[in-house]
Amino acid sequence: SLAYYKTISDAYDILQNQLGSLNDDSTLSNALTDLETAFEALTTGTSKSVDTATAIEAATSFFNKLNALSDKIQNQRLASDQEISEDIKIVQDCRDRIESLNAQIVKVKAGGITSTADLEDLRDAAIKEISTYIDIDYYENATGAMNIYTKSGIFLLGNEALDITHEAAGAMSAY
Repeated sequence: SLAYYKTISDAYDILQNQLGSLNDDSTLSNALTDLETAFEALTTGTSKSVDTATAIEAATSFFNKLNALSDKIQNQRLASDQEISEDIKIVQDCRDRIESLNAQIVKVKAGGITSTADLEDLRDAAIKEISTYIDIDYYENATGAMNIYTKSGIFLLGNEALDITHEAAGAMSAY
């Protein structure tokens, strides 16, 4: 669905920004190359104190960049997790709305007195909103209630309603 691809795209953009471009001297890759060069100089060079200081500086730079990348990744994981939690709440609210509208539509159709077009329009809008978050299929049963299930076959709303929940993590860690 669109929400899934947006989340993935945002994560890739943040990772790409952190990794930098190939022409950028401040990338993690360049820091690793600098570290490798410093270690080579340390093993083959004649000025051990200068080569040692250069190696320590290169190692510090590389690990600072690696830690910064790790922090960015953990922050992105946390943001994505929180976004998932918010999206699931929206889907759950829509599903609850559809369940309520189903009950009203079934009741009105059973009485045969008035049109259910306005209620069905509201229900269709909620179904459309759910479909922006997850891939669904749906059909109206004989009583007029709408059954909704995921493309993988999990019923979100049928004879019983499935509660959709996700608790976002308070923090993320690479450890």
